[in-house]
Amino acid sequence: MTKDLVPVVYHDFLVPETGIDAQIHTITLDQLTALSNTPSESMPPQVIANDASAGLVSEKRSRKTRSNSWDPNPPQSINDLADRVKKTLIYNARGFNPNTRGHHIKEPFATLEQILDALPSSVGFDIEIKYPTLFDRDMWQLVPFAIELNIFVDGILDKIFEKDSDREIVISSFSPEICILASLKQSKYPVLHLTRGGYFHLWDERARSLRAGIHFAKAWNLLGTITVCNPILACPKLVGTIKQNGLVCGSYGGGNNVSENAKTQAEAGLDVIVVDRFALILKTLQESGYTET
Repeated sequence: MTKDLVPVVYHDFLVPETGIDAQIHTITLDQLTALSNTPSESMPPQVIANDASAGLVSEKRSRKTRSNSWDPNPPQSINDLADRVKKTLIYNARGFNPNTRGHHIKEPFATLEQILDALPSSVGFDIEIKYPTLFDRDMWQLVPFAIELNIFVDGILDKIFEKDSDREIVISSFSPEICILASLKQSKYPVLHLTRGGYFHLWDERARSLRAGIHFAKAWNLLGTITVCNPILACPKLVGTIKQNGLVCGSYGGGNNVSENAKTQAEAGLDVIVVDRFALILKTLQESGYTET
């Protein structure tokens, strides 16, 4: 959520396009939008009117529609952006910035409202609410303040209900407090607790331990828990343990992009699998009879 309390679709807590480690809730929507509208030096003027009596030609510059993905000589403005990003924590930690990887296609950052308006109601959503936990604050060196929890959750829920339709939506979060509030403040959309399943050293037991995560999800009447895939791959029987507690079970992580790992978890009865290589894993599960063709 931005400084002016607009829910946006953005992956990280930091905004490296600023050239500094600015947290997303410290900049406004206009400022965030301006960061994604990098001008192109090769953009030609567009003639929109010709006033013959005055002998004047009106020009309007519009955002370039063709990407610079494969341009061997990208505009200087893009090179400047790349240089700014390289000075940030996210780039130094990952070796790239997800929004400007190389010179790949980069579109304007979208608000939650724009996405809800643009996609047909037949498209289901998993709305992951990102709110910094103590682990996140330590890992990304965040300033220890953020938008107040109730204001944060209310702003997102209000926008979802404002655009209410027949769309199937689930809400998820790594933050236990966000899960609690999202569950208490509404009953229409189920809530999933995201956990790191014992594979990271965290202070919060609810997020660190898969067992504690299961108890937490049951105690607050959540739909289920989504864990990093490592414990499931190490012991597929954990899927049965989670489901015996009346919870939906899912997993995420880089290991899910391996076909055999996806099949192993499907055989164990996994309900939800979060992947990057969607086409590959879908084909694998369809050929194995674990999902409809």
